[in-house]
Amino acid sequence: MAGARSIERKRPRRSLRRLLVIAGGVLAVAVVGGVAFLVFRDDAVPLINSGPNPRTPVEAFTAAFGRFERIQVGDRRLLMLLIKNPAGANEAVRTLVEGSSPRLAVIALNDAIADGRDVSWIWDVDFEPLLPGLERLIATGDRAAELALRFKYAGMGADAIEVVPSLERALDRGLELTPPGDELVLLPTYTAMLALRKIVSERGFVRPYWERAA
Repeated sequence: MAGARSIERKRPRRSLRRLLVIAGGVLAVAVVGGVAFLVFRDDAVPLINSGPNPRTPVEAFTAAFGRFERIQVGDRRLLMLLIKNPAGANEAVRTLVEGSSPRLAVIALNDAIADGRDVSWIWDVDFEPLLPGLERLIATGDRAAELALRFKYAGMGADAIEVVPSLERALDRGLELTPPGDELVLLPTYTAMLALRKIVSERGFVRPYWERAA
């Protein structure tokens, strides 16, 4: 088959051939000699549009709002990673550390119903891998003081932690400390993420999430 590539699978399948639709492309599952092969037709992948710069579905993909979302704010950029439980927060920390660990971070902890009233889960998050590279933390949100305490127990010096309960002021402080061309990392809980995104949207840097989803 022209323009095709095969991936060998160890598990044999009983069906000789099965066609599936994946992002508009055709995936054929064929069994030859008891070995299953996945065959992708490269020429079957549709384009998002037929304009001057057509894109495939993969090229057009963007992260869900607030979940590893990058937003350009003037000559700086925000990187927003939602944290709402120990598992998600640990994954966000791991992702940051494996990339380029931030020197500055704004972490927002709210305790609204959508976040969960009990914020003791922050003690189950392994924030410690961030500390070697983290020079300054801006703790914000309804429970900013508890978040600051968590980082003090992790070993971060009190002089490196700023407690700024107001989300908007914390965002502005973070942007103030971020050099032009650099990226500011935001780790907010759910309602804090919505509020921060609303602030940035009202300033004209990103569309509201409901418009983006439409």
